[in-house]
Parts: sequence; structure tokens; C-alpha cells
Amino acid sequence: MGKFRLLLVMALLSVGLSGCQNDSPAYKAAVSAGVTTAAKGNFQKAEAYFEMALSEKPEDETAKDYLEQVAAIGKSQRQLSAGQLSQSRETVAALLKRNDLSRVIRQKAQEQSEEVKGVQQETDAFSGQLTEITKLMDENNYEEALNKWMEARNAADGKPALKEERGELDKILKRLVRQKSTYDVANKVAELTPPETEETQTPLIPEILQGHWYSQPPAEDGNFAGQTPALTITKDSLLFTKEQRIYQVTATDHWQSRYTLSWDMNAFSRRYGAGSLGENPVPFQFYLTAPTEEVSYTTLTWLEQTFYR
Repeated sequence: MGKFRLLLVMALLSVGLSGCQNDSPAYKAAVSAGVTTAAKGNFQKAEAYFEMALSEKPEDETAKDYLEQVAAIGKSQRQLSAGQLSQSRETVAALLKRNDLSRVIRQKAQEQSEEVKGVQQETDAFSGQLTEITKLMDENNYEEALNKWMEARNAADGKPALKEERGELDKILKRLVRQKSTYDVANKVAELTPPETEETQTPLIPEILQGHWYSQPPAEDGNFAGQTPALTITKDSLLFTKEQRIYQVTATDHWQSRYTLSWDMNAFSRRYGAGSLGENPVPFQFYLTAPTEEVSYTTLTWLEQTFYR
């Protein structure tokens, strides 16, 4: 391989310098050093040599061509290192379309093109991993999704070319945590809510209160995608996500926007211990505020806390 490279350099020098017998020694030395350095793969240093040659002979087309060619390969390498895969591919592809490439530069450009293709294959494989993780989340298989996420993160570490995909990986983790939390809350409610009987089929809590409530207002588009429910209300129970305790509702009193929900304190005490009730347990009193022309979401206020939906 070293002998082949040496032959290429010698051939370049014989062609590139044959018509330069009257050129200055500094020019000849700069061009020779630039070609040799490019053959070794140090394109930034080669650029400097060809710039030196142009300082000796400003209008020289040979030095200009060499400078453009090594600059293009160096640019493609920098783009690839920065994770700009498509830009790197376009840069080296445009270079390879030129008909005036020296053999050394063409060889190096082809090597760079192969490297870009390798990174593209790696990127495609990584995108497949992200698709698999998303599919597992859609199937509520969160444990396996987290395992696959860890594998993907390890695969992306230390690889600048996967910079954009790593950003997608971070978004998936946030979604995974949020989605699993919501899933766990729903399961907790189902686990602790007694089965329906003929006496309990009629909802004790009005439908307008039922559902997930959040601790912060929605985004500008009305979406709560970045939040986990802070309060979940079913037809006969309350679950505050932070404490993960079920309050079984026994009766509801409604007057205008105020909803008073009485709950089974004896059942609560049996389930969570004698000291779980606190000093002065009272019914929940919520105040509901409907959306207006100015505000698109509903609020539910309890004591000093406000929930949004």
C-alpha cells in the first residue's frame, strides 16, 4: 500500500511539475509538499501548502485546483464529524463529479465517500432501533422499551454522526416516562377500584369531572403532551399521582360550580393505616371553571391547588 501511494505521488509530481521548470523553488516545494501531505490524508495541512504555492504564483491554475480539491475533502470530513451526514455526502459527491481530479485526490475522495456510506448504514440501523422502541411503547411493553432504549443510547454514545438521532432518543425517553406513568396510574385505579355491582353502576362523580387533570396549563396548541396527570378522577374515586392513594367516593353534592365529594374514610384507614387520615379529614370541595373565549382549557380548584384539562 505504501509503495502504491509513493508511485501515485511520484506520478502526480511528474505531471504537475513537468511544465513548471521556470517556477520558483518555493512554489515547487509547496506544491510537492501539498500533494505528499494530501496522499497521507492530512487535508488541512495540504490546504496550507497549496495556499503557500498560490502566494508564490497567485494565478496558477494547478495550485488552485489542488486547493479546491483538498478543501472539498476536508469540508466533507468536518461535516461528517459534526453529524451533518447529508451535507457531507453532497460535498464529496460533487467533488467526484469533477473530471480534473488527480489520482491521489480521486482515491481519497472515494475513500471519503465509502466512509459516508458506512455512517449512513449505521444511521439507518439506529433509526430502526428507534422505530422498534416506539412500537414497544405503543404495545405498553415499557420494560422492554427501556431495555432497547439503553442499547440505543450506548450505540449512539461517542458517535457525532448520530447527533440528530441522539436528540430523537432523548425525546423518546421523555415520552416513555410520561406514557408509562399514565399507564401505571390507570392500572392503579383499576386495581383498587371495586368491581361494579348493580348498586354502583350509576356514577357517583359527575362525568364532567372524570378524566386526567394536570398541574400546569396546556401548551399553546392545547396539548398536555409534556405532562403527567396530577389527578385522575373516575366515576367513583380520586387518585392523586404524587401520593398514589385512592379515595373512594361515597356521595357527591353539586351547587353551581362547586362539587363536594364525600369519601369512605373507614375504608381509607383500613387500606393505608390508622394514621393515614390525618387530624381533620373532610370531604373534597372542588370548584370547576369552564373554558371561555380567552381561555381554552378547564380548571379544577381544590384548596390552593389548581388542575387543568
